Amino acid sequence: MLTWTTVKVFFKKFWAWCKKYWQLFVGMAVPILLWAITRDRNKSPEMLDRVIKDHEKEIDAIERSYELERLQKERAKKRYEDIVSKIEARSDAALIQLDKKKKDAIKKLLEDNPENSENVTNKLAEILGFEVILDD
Repeated sequence: MLTWTTVKVFFKKFWAWCKKYWQLFVGMAVPILLWAITRDRNKSPEMLDRVIKDHEKEIDAIERSYELERLQKERAKKRYEDIVSKIEARSDAALIQLDKKKKDAIKKLLEDNPENSENVTNKLAEILGFEVILDD
């Protein structure tokens, strides 16, 4: 019965033999490759033409995919720029309105409470969204 150890030992011996007699394998491989390349010469030009056509198709597919990717990137960039400009325009308009509202509220607060600084401070913090911290 074969065990794993026996199989391992066999392959180690076989590998050592192959390393020693590698020239034999090269000598056998060269005639086999020459025979495979030169057999049936009538089909060789047809195969070469088919390989060339397949290569051209593959190059065309690569170029089309590259062009499609480039167009998609351009569209995405343009869309990004459009969205950013819209957001900036909206935020600028909102900030201007918000500033005007805050200014009006501050003006009214100061007019209503000219003497009471603690009340003004608390309400001012409320309007501007700050937190009042008192040091003792």
